[in-house]
Amino acid sequence: DDGQWHAGEAMEADFVIVTLPLGVLKKAVADESVRFSPPLPREKVSAIQRLGMGTENKVILRFKKVFWPADEPYLQTTEVPLRIINGHYFGKANTLIVHISPQLDYQQWSNERLLEHVVSNIKSMFGIKRLPDIVDHCVTRWETDEFSLGSYSYMHKGSNSQHIRDLAEPSHGGRVLWAGEACSVEGQQCVHGAYISGEEAAGQILDTLAKEGW
Repeated sequence: DDGQWHAGEAMEADFVIVTLPLGVLKKAVADESVRFSPPLPREKVSAIQRLGMGTENKVILRFKKVFWPADEPYLQTTEVPLRIINGHYFGKANTLIVHISPQLDYQQWSNERLLEHVVSNIKSMFGIKRLPDIVDHCVTRWETDEFSLGSYSYMHKGSNSQHIRDLAEPSHGGRVLWAGEACSVEGQQCVHGAYISGEEAAGQILDTLAKEGW
């Protein structure tokens, strides 16, 4: 009655579009935390197992004022694992978005230690002993988020583009469609890949409905 779908409730539908992140699908294949009945086709299970799920987290910092070149979209650091997007340039006032690649072994660090490391690097970049006050900050932890278990898919050793196509292939008689960045050969790892694959899944449903005379 409240318009929400609660755990344990059943919902009937003519079609389903599965957009679970690859990390969640990997866990589902391993421990049946998500169950499909009938089971997933062998090719789809193989694709889920062979494709890789990576993690690149962010430390997002909003300062009291801008102290970096405001007209530069990207800032390079002296530390290879860190890459900075100038959020201010893209309309996020006084904000820096620091991407952290897996080369920096920070998974066991606290958010406070990671924040201190990033701030120290920024100070070194600009030769500043004291930065303007940090008004707000956020540290992502995609690898431990149960609804993502990673941040993007990638070509793991032993995988190829056919595995992406197998993951995106409709299943269960064409009634279960698949979408997300991991289902896109051209847009893997990117938002536009997820968007395009979602459009393709919706288009497949419309084609089926047209053939059935709806």
